[in-house]
This record gives sequence, C-alpha cells and structure tokens, in this order.
Amino acid sequence: MSSLVSVCIPVYNSEKTIRATLESALKQTYSNIEVIVVDNCSTDNTWHIINSFSDSRVKKFRNDNNIGMLRNWNKCLEYATGVYVHFLCGDDIIVPDCIEKKVFLADTDGAISLVFSASEIINESDKVVLTRKQFSKNCVLDGERLAKKSFYSKNIYGEPSNVLFRRKLLDNVGAFNTNLFYTPDWEMWMRLSVIGKVGYICEPLMKYRISKVNCTSGLSVKKKLQDDKLFMETLRKCGTLNFGLVSSVYHHLIILVRTYARLIFMKVRS
Repeated sequence: MSSLVSVCIPVYNSEKTIRATLESALKQTYSNIEVIVVDNCSTDNTWHIINSFSDSRVKKFRNDNNIGMLRNWNKCLEYATGVYVHFLCGDDIIVPDCIEKKVFLADTDGAISLVFSASEIINESDKVVLTRKQFSKNCVLDGERLAKKSFYSKNIYGEPSNVLFRRKLLDNVGAFNTNLFYTPDWEMWMRLSVIGKVGYICEPLMKYRISKVNCTSGLSVKKKLQDDKLFMETLRKCGTLNFGLVSSVYHHLIILVRTYARLIFMKVRS
C-alpha cells in the first residue's frame, strides 16, 4: 500500500489563488493523500472558498485568531498524519505528478530525508518568468555536503512548496523556527539534510508565484539581513553546520547581493 502523504496548505488572505492551489493538490496522480488546510483567520473570502471544497481528502481548520505565519506552518505539522509531508503555500501550485515522483524517489532509499525538484517562477497572471534547475539530472546527494553548499551559495532547495520530507524526522530536528521569517524553510531543510540524504528531480514539479502581496515580498532589505544573522545563530546553536567568522561574513555578503538581485528581478518581471 502506498504511503500516506500530508499536503499541508497554510493560508492567509489568499482568495485570488487558494482555489487553484487546492485544485492542484487534489489533481495529483498519487491518490493516497490528505490535504491539511489551516486558515490563519483570513479577513477576505479565503475561508469561504476553502469550505466550497467537499472532497473528503480535504481537512479544514481555522485558527480563532491570527497566530503568525510560522506558528501556522507548525500548526499544519500538528494536524499532519502522513508518512511524508509536502508543504504548499496558498498561492503556489504543484503539477499533477509532483507527489508521485517525489515519493517514488524517496521510497528508493530509506536514508533520504527530503526530496526537492526544479521549479518554475510564475507571476500574478500565471506566466512563467523563470525556470530554476539546480542540477542537470535526477540524483541522490549527500545531505551534509548539500547543506554546506547551500550555506555558501543560496537556498538551493527553493521555496517552502518545493520539498517533500519524512514526517518522523521532526522528532529529530523539531518544527519550523518561529523566530525566523525570511529563511525558516531554508533553515529547516538544512537541518533535515544533515541527518540523511537528499533527493533531487530535475523536472519542474512546482510553480512559485511572485506577487506584491507575497508574504515575504514586503520585507525591507534591513529586515532580511537581520533575519539572516539569526539564521546563522540558529544553525550554530543546533550544531547543524560548523563554520567560523570568515564563512559567516562570506555567507552574509552572498545573501546581501542575492537580496538586491531578487528585488530588482521582482520589480522588472512581476
């Protein structure tokens, strides 16, 4: 029997996109899924749209008050019961065979902690503006080496909606760090990576939407760089990676350059 997969959809004020997001989860060729939707007390029509779905696989929850983005992500984890978890933010889309292909790769090796793929960046009109491929072919990588490579370059894993991971590993690494905002998924994927292997699929299986209302698009450069300092402090404390002052400075400069480049890209292409 195929393993149950929890597709977790944390959502807040996404009335324009949540229907397409939910439909993409329910159209998966992999049938053994539960779709965990946790509405963070939306003030628009989001909750009404969620309730219009009658599929028994959809489990709907609504917070009594807004508990913040990261606590809502962790609330999804509390409700998830699957062997695997795949996050899907309320404005992103996964292609029909996304879950099937990621589970197939994860099942080939019990040491694989997580699986991610190439992805497409779309704008508010669903137009693909960029395709991102980190490697040229499907592969299984040493998790610690990949985490180090990511630390010295960029968030190789992509967005929160691009990763499938084994739920039982949360007992080892814990949930998302609620003190972070801009880098919580990246930090979590690195914690998962260093305790196993990482699978990669070179085919784009997820579409990440850039928009003016994206949860991190409004953050100032100063806020993002402050978040990055906390990101490094967190990795030091949990012993995920060992790095010194020179490595920290190098990493921070890379983040500074990429942050400005991202802001320019979103302004030009959105």
